[in-house]
Amino acid sequence: MPTIIYADDVIEEIELAGFDESLHPRSPKGNETGGEWTKKTVNPAPPESIESFRDDHWESTKETAIILDQDGKPVRTVGGNKKYSVDFEKEDQELMINGGSMIHNHPRGTALSDGDIILASDLNLKSVEAFGFDPYTKEKISWVIEQPSEGWPARARIKRAYKIYADAYVFRARDQMKTKGWDSWQAANWMTNNVMARVVDSLKLKMVRNVYP
Repeated sequence: MPTIIYADDVIEEIELAGFDESLHPRSPKGNETGGEWTKKTVNPAPPESIESFRDDHWESTKETAIILDQDGKPVRTVGGNKKYSVDFEKEDQELMINGGSMIHNHPRGTALSDGDIILASDLNLKSVEAFGFDPYTKEKISWVIEQPSEGWPARARIKRAYKIYADAYVFRARDQMKTKGWDSWQAANWMTNNVMARVVDSLKLKMVRNVYP
């Protein structure tokens, strides 16, 4: 059976201290074998350019990814059928392993997820990018991490760092909802961006935040 690797940015509904909140990003399942799943590729043809892909997906409500080969050329479009994840089949992975890149949109413009970094590590990507429109800051944002010179951290380190900070920030996000009157989605955006900033820093990675006009 093919390996399943998730670029998973799902935010689960949790109950915490009497609040029904969408605050806790689910850790990716990554590198699971066995089991059947269905994935529909909306548009297998690559876009004309990376810029045109971003322009088409800044405010998309479902995640879509493009795969870049080792020369930085878009070679395939994947996903578009799920709200917070993209499933990469074995043939998709083979197109980007060892030096390719992956660019995808995040609804609500949140930072790269732990699943995105794990995918980059598992496939030894050159870079990984997430972009989208943040409805709270009203900005078009992209988040990019390039492969560090010493290589990507191991998936166990990424998962451990994520758990430490995600567990801590759930409570902080709840407090933001109470003190600032945020809804669960705004709190989730705030939590995701803060958690991943701490995760990236602890892993000694550099996540660049770009704002587009």
